[in-house]
Amino acid sequence: MQIKGQRHTVVQELEAHRVELIADRPQIARLESVAFEKAIDKSEMIFGNIYFPNAMHKDVVNLKIISTASTRQVGNLMAKGLPFGHTEFLASLAQRATPRNGEVDWAQLGHAVSACVRCVPRMDFMLGPLDRHEVVRAVRRQRKQKPNDDFESVAPLRVKKGGKEQKDPEHIRKAAMKDRFLEPGCSQEFAKFIMNSSSFTETVENMFDFTDFIKHGLTGLSVDTEAGTLNAQFTRILTQDDAAAARSKNKQAVLSFTKQDFVDLIELCGLEGQEPTIPDRRTVDGSDYYDPLVVMENRGGGGGGAHDGE
Repeated sequence: MQIKGQRHTVVQELEAHRVELIADRPQIARLESVAFEKAIDKSEMIFGNIYFPNAMHKDVVNLKIISTASTRQVGNLMAKGLPFGHTEFLASLAQRATPRNGEVDWAQLGHAVSACVRCVPRMDFMLGPLDRHEVVRAVRRQRKQKPNDDFESVAPLRVKKGGKEQKDPEHIRKAAMKDRFLEPGCSQEFAKFIMNSSSFTETVENMFDFTDFIKHGLTGLSVDTEAGTLNAQFTRILTQDDAAAARSKNKQAVLSFTKQDFVDLIELCGLEGQEPTIPDRRTVDGSDYYDPLVVMENRGGGGGGAHDGE
């Protein structure tokens, strides 16, 4: 409210000053007249008490520089006895000083300006930037991605990395998992479906991807009491209503899974020494999927459940 009140006061002062300038224009046109000096002093007093935004401050600085330089030029013209039409000059000045699209064309204004430009041009030239609404760029943040209700639409998307278009590793993983899904209603042993006995990192990623599919109602877990196994039960969502109903019942859980858990699960499920049912992803530069943690792990380094990539 304080700023709004200050602007209102400035508008009133400038409007009153504009009326005075129009009335005294013939006298102000004489650069050495008392009216000219008073007009400049009053204009400086009004604008001297205003806090200018950055853009407006630059306009004022430019205005003073051009005014000082061009005053000398006008003085030289008068000293040489060259004809000088004050009325035409001021009218041309007011026209050229009018901002276009909120900006002043300083190049066009050029040597045509004089010290009178501080007070004579239309007031919207000085007031415009002050009274201009601040343009705030809308930063659109997609806080929650819209759930993917279409079972068939999980496909690798392309992202730009370092100016080069590459496939998104997360979408590649999910697409590969979708390809491993059995027919709707069928099931597969959870450990064999999720576990990659040769890669702790890939196993953790598969777990998180799997819980994401659970969240969207595309799969679930079931226990085979006869075989004593935990199975992944697959479904297929056909409508958005079905997907919404499934999401309301399924919650995504954060898994705590350590390297020792990984070793114990391999032994428990009898996967030790067996070829993984999930093929290893390619881990070379230039492939669709490149994970530096997997490369480090294969070279004898550590592994982890989450990574930032390169």
